[in-house]
This record gives sequence, C-alpha cells and structure tokens, in this order.
Amino acid sequence: MSMYDRALISSRLLEKSASELDIPESRYIEAEKHYTAVGEWLGRADSALAKYSPEIYPQGSFSLGTVIKPITDRDEYDVDLVCFLNDLPQKATSQAQLKQMVGDRIKQNETYKSILDKEGRRCWTLNYANEFHLDILPSITDEQLRSSGGLHSDAILITDKNMIESEASEWPKSNPRGYIKWFKSRQSQIFQVLKSSIAEAQKVTIDEIPDYRIKTPLQIAIQILKRHRDEYFAKSNDKPISIIITTLAASLYRGQGEIYNAIYDILQGIDVNMVKQSDRYYIPNPTNNCENFADKWNEDPLLPKAFFEWLDAAKGTFCSRVLMKSESNDIRKILTESLRVNLCDDVEAKPRMSIASAPTYIKPGNTSERKPWSMDEKY
Repeated sequence: MSMYDRALISSRLLEKSASELDIPESRYIEAEKHYTAVGEWLGRADSALAKYSPEIYPQGSFSLGTVIKPITDRDEYDVDLVCFLNDLPQKATSQAQLKQMVGDRIKQNETYKSILDKEGRRCWTLNYANEFHLDILPSITDEQLRSSGGLHSDAILITDKNMIESEASEWPKSNPRGYIKWFKSRQSQIFQVLKSSIAEAQKVTIDEIPDYRIKTPLQIAIQILKRHRDEYFAKSNDKPISIIITTLAASLYRGQGEIYNAIYDILQGIDVNMVKQSDRYYIPNPTNNCENFADKWNEDPLLPKAFFEWLDAAKGTFCSRVLMKSESNDIRKILTESLRVNLCDDVEAKPRMSIASAPTYIKPGNTSERKPWSMDEKY
C-alpha cells in the first residue's frame, strides 16, 4: 500500500472518528435555544440592561464547529458565550460594575438563579445538569482597538475577577467575533466546496444548508487532536487549552482536502520557535496581539512541558505509527485505541464525493516557514 493510499484510508477513518466525537445536532439546537432565551431575558424591557442593547453570542469551539463529546458521561459540554452590552461605554462603568450588573440580572430569574454556579473568574455559569453549562462573559466595546478597523472592528473589553480584586485599571481585551472571522478565512475555499457539494446532493440551495452541518478537514483535524489530547491527559490537569490547539492548527492549515494530510502538516509544523519570543511563550490571538493564549505557560513551566510531550505523542500516533502500517485494519486499530472511538466499518481508499473537487493533494511536510499569525497576510 502506498503512502498516498494510507493517507486516504486514514482520512476516511478520521472522518468517521470525528462523526463519533461530534456534538449531536439535537444537543446543539438545545444549547442554542437555551442561550437565546438567556439573551432575551437579559434584554427584556424591564431589565436594567435593556438600555445598553445586550446581545448574547457564542464563542470558542461551539462557534467554530470544533466541539467534541466529553470523554465520560459524567462530563458536560462547555458552551462559551459573550454577553455584549452594545451601548455601554467604558467611561460609564468599571469591570466590577459590569460583572455585577450582568450577574444581578441573571439572578432575577428564579430558574437561572437555581442553576447559577458561584461567580467565576471571568464568567457567570449556568449549569444544565447532565447536558451542558453556559459560561456567560460580560463585555463592552473596545473603542480604542476597534478604531483600527479590519478584524479589530469586533474587539471587546471583558471582566476578570483577579484584576478587579487587585484594583487594576486596565481591562482585559478579547475579540471572539474577529477570531471567528479569521478562523473561517483559513478554510473558506474548502468550506464553499463542501457546502456546494452537499447542497447539490440534497437538491437544495446553498443557503438552505446550515453552516454547522459542514465539517472541513481543518475542523475535523482540530476535533481529532483535541480528543487525542483528552485521552493523553485523562489523569492530568496540565492539558493544553483548546484555543492553543485551534490557533496553531488554523495557522498551519493550507487548504488540504484530506484530513490526514492536514493533521500531519499541522503536527510537523509546530515547534518551540513558533510559540516563543525571546524567553517568553507567545501564541497571540491573530486578531488582537495583546491577547496571549500562552500567558499561563510563562507562569507555570509544567504547561509548555506537558504540551510538547503531548505533541511528541501525537506525532508518534499520526506521523509515525499510521504510516508504518500497510493494512487498513492496522490503521483502524491504532486510531481506535488512540481516540477511544468505535471504528468498525470497512473504509476504502477512495476520495469522499463531498471533497472530490477540493484543492489538490498536499504532501506531508509541505508547510510554510512564515510566522503563521504575522499581520502582513490579509485573511
């Protein structure tokens, strides 16, 4: 079996793995219904927040299409939300006031009050037992950063309990909507190919296909890597946060049409020079260089050590063991054990119809040496 055939078989198996890991559509719709209801409660006419035009929108894996099932049934889906007060200027409030205003309004609803967790560092959390929890992040406009335009036009200021308690005057910055736009731009070509293929197969218009039903090789690659991480760190608290894996993966993705090639190139492209500046670890938000996703790595040396140990393990699984196997059953066994998913169906080495017209095959190792988040590239 050629390396090309092994990559095709691995891609088919990885795609099936992702379908086993993905959030069920019913659960997705249920979460969306709940956070929409929370947004309506915050913005009702009798709410003290109504005059600020509050808005709830998702961020993180839920908005990027990279959610994965928890390892055990005891765990819940984590849905990250932004509570954005459109019309509240920074000069009219403080972090403490903003956090309290949103919390007070949530507590005025008896149902939400009964499932409200204790105040978190940045969020208010609603726990829907055995389903998911909603992390609600209060925010206002980052007027200074938005003035620079482009992807910064959605920049926000958020709250942080530690900074509030230390009476820091500086506000933490974020830009989840800008990040979503950046992420989508990294896979825009293949996304349109897939959406058109599905619409044609179902004999409907492209607009009738919800975005969340599309899974690109980049999204699947991230889901697979996150699951491998979860299994590797099943008994450890040092696992790298998802936003780091997502940012590195999206930065290194080059439009590969096959899932295996995307994973291979992502893993091979990550090294210490990519995530370090001088003597500090630095993985910036591509839409806000002031936000360093690896800031905790500079406080706890065990975190980067754990990340690179996991990276070596992932390379061992996907870049070495898989390519050494010449039988599809052997490849299936490796992936089943590494990801703990059920892969029992036969998978042939042939392209998926949905990505048959995707960008040409990119051989493993063909990655760019340019800093992936340099701002000279127009996404």
